[in-house]
Amino acid sequence: MKGGDEMSTKRQTSAGPEYVPCDEYPVAEDVRIDVSLIPDYAAETLAAATIGFIKRILDQPGGREMLDARTAARKARQAVIQ
Repeated sequence: MKGGDEMSTKRQTSAGPEYVPCDEYPVAEDVRIDVSLIPDYAAETLAAATIGFIKRILDQPGGREMLDARTAARKARQAVIQ
């Protein structure tokens, strides 16, 4: 991987960046963020980027199915934890 970044979601190949499925990397089950510490401009930028990212996924063939499968897997993990 480029730069040795093990959490990167893309690899550099001779043809350019190759996006790697996130399930190749560990997933944190519990992340806590104190949103009161995030400045408004940063929260708005993050929200806009997130919405754009989801729209790009949904525009891809099979994008909705991929998101639905990941949501189902996350809910199944949460059910086991509880």
